[in-house]
Amino acid sequence: NLHTFLIEQIKDYDECLQRLEAFLPYVDNWSTCDSMNPKVLKRHLPELLGRVKIWISSPHEYTCRCGIGVLMRYFLDEYFDTEYPELVSSIRRDEYYVKMMVAWYFATALAETDVQFPKNAEKENADGKDRGSDQLDGKIGSFVKANYSE
Repeated sequence: NLHTFLIEQIKDYDECLQRLEAFLPYVDNWSTCDSMNPKVLKRHLPELLGRVKIWISSPHEYTCRCGIGVLMRYFLDEYFDTEYPELVSSIRRDEYYVKMMVAWYFATALAETDVQFPKNAEKENADGKDRGSDQLDGKIGSFVKANYSE
C-alpha cells in the first residue's frame, strides 16, 4: 500500500496516470486496489473516462475493479451519465472481487443518483418461488440473476 500512497502524492496528471497504469498489473488484492485514490484524477475527468473504460475491459481482475471504483468515485455526481450503469452491467466476470465491486457500484448509484432504472418484470426464479426481484431495478436485477442465482 506504500506504492499507492506514493502514486497518490503525484500532482501531475500525466505522470500520475503513467505510474498508476504501470502499477495496476501488480495489484493482487482488493485493499490495495480500493485504496488508490489520486486526487489529481478528479481534475481531469473527461480524459480519465477513456482510461476507465479501458481498465474496466482489462483481463486483470484488480485493474477491472479499479476502473469500476473510479467510475463509482468520480462519475456518480454531476458527471453521471446513464451510459455508465450500462457499461458496468455489461461486465461478465467470475472473480468474486469484481462482482462485489459491481454490486457496490450499483448500490451506490441507486443511493446517490436520481436516475430511475426500469423495473424488472420477472418475479420468479426457475423454481417458481418469488424472490422479490420486482424490487430490483432492471439492470441490477438482471446482473444479480445472471451472476448470483441459486
